[in-house]
Amino acid sequence: RDAPAAERDRSASLNTTPGELVEDGGLSVRLEWNLRDDITLTSLTSLRDWENTQIDADADFVPADLFILNEPADIENFSQELNLLLPLRRRGNTTDDILLGFYYANEDYGSQFGVETGHDADNYLNALISSLRGATACLPGVVAVDCLFPVGIGALLADGQLSRTIFEQESESIAAYAHARISLTEKLGLVTGLRYTIEDKEGGADNPYWYDSPIVRQILAMGGVPDDGTPRNGFDLIGTFYSPSFHAGTRDDDTTGLLSLQYDFNDSLMIYGGFHRGYKAGGVNLFREAVVTNTTTYEPEEPNSVKAGIKADYLGGRARTNVAIF
Repeated sequence: RDAPAAERDRSASLNTTPGELVEDGGLSVRLEWNLRDDITLTSLTSLRDWENTQIDADADFVPADLFILNEPADIENFSQELNLLLPLRRRGNTTDDILLGFYYANEDYGSQFGVETGHDADNYLNALISSLRGATACLPGVVAVDCLFPVGIGALLADGQLSRTIFEQESESIAAYAHARISLTEKLGLVTGLRYTIEDKEGGADNPYWYDSPIVRQILAMGGVPDDGTPRNGFDLIGTFYSPSFHAGTRDDDTTGLLSLQYDFNDSLMIYGGFHRGYKAGGVNLFREAVVTNTTTYEPEEPNSVKAGIKADYLGGRARTNVAIF
């Protein structure tokens, strides 16, 4: 009552008491060994476990009691990296060096997508489909004169669990790389590197439950869709089809790298430019209808880029300007 007018005009309607549980934990360990002189071996180890659970989420955001979601997800990640830093030579105030490295990572992803229907879902879908077919007086709960389906008996959708889908994916990445900084002259420097990566991914979607409506199966059979025992419900009538379970995998490998030059006019002015080739692995498309759309996997990305820029300090170090073209 004491809230501003703009606040009083806002309204929200929830048919459930939703909740969210987030648990996030991890461990990171860095170890360094000075083997001799400027030779350094570094180990980077990381563990992480992330869990997120959506509980009784009211997914429709309207006063009608339509859909409720329960969606737990868990991601477990482990990575190990080894770096060996080797000095090459010293020129003036700079030291040329090369970094050799090995990287390994493993990630396990799992989630579930459970949908329950509320008390109004069946009648709402009935009214929607009926209106698309020309009905003008199908508003269950108010008037239901020309509805295409029986009202209030779960003809199209269940009153309770509608579907449950389980998603899983395991990813494994192995890479070896080298990165070097080399002084060509006292003012001109070269930065270059190569990386070879192998990515393996396996996963899929398991759809153990999709509410089956005999009425819908009969309608689809009359429309030319064979009744092969596949569960069907009202959503099949508006294009959201039951999708069979699937399992797929990908294996990608690529060589990436960079080549860049840097020229220092003095301690306050430097220009640089170079070429970069990147890589992002393909994977398994964790989409419930991936089999229907024939998109169970997707291809890797290989971007190429050119970047040039200038960095300058002036006014006795009180001002700095950085400009880059990418």
